[in-house]
Amino acid sequence: MTDHSAKLSEGAAPFLESGESVLAAIMAAPKGNANAHASGAGGAASSGIVRGMGKRAVDREMTAAEEAGIRIVAGQMGVILTQRRLLVLDLGTTRITREPEVKELLSAIPLGNIATIEGKRAGLMGALEISSSAGGEVRLQCQAKPAREFAEAFDRAKTTS
Repeated sequence: MTDHSAKLSEGAAPFLESGESVLAAIMAAPKGNANAHASGAGGAASSGIVRGMGKRAVDREMTAAEEAGIRIVAGQMGVILTQRRLLVLDLGTTRITREPEVKELLSAIPLGNIATIEGKRAGLMGALEISSSAGGEVRLQCQAKPAREFAEAFDRAKTTS
């Protein structure tokens, strides 16, 4: 997967407040999204089971996000960090280049309402875990290295705000 942070930053521009700039941007999807869209190398029955497990995982993350006060969708999203807020954008892709294209702003959460963001490796993928100050945690699938870099940018932003 290509690094889409520049394209995501560009797509986030209409949602930025005066004096706000993008510190980090990453493409992510709810945990389980890859399995929910799996096709079967192991046959129809096994792929159906994997898709069902993935769908249940996505549903759990959607519920957890709602409880944490973060609106997400079941597909690809852009997660944007500014010096003041965490933005979650619903993404589509352009037909020819498959580049991410912002559809709408889903959430804009002040950094004070985010307790922690952790980026880690989760199997072959990465995970971005966002914990709300009010309680609740959202786990998103993404690339591991960009997830760690995003979490580091969050830590720097929290210490300077």
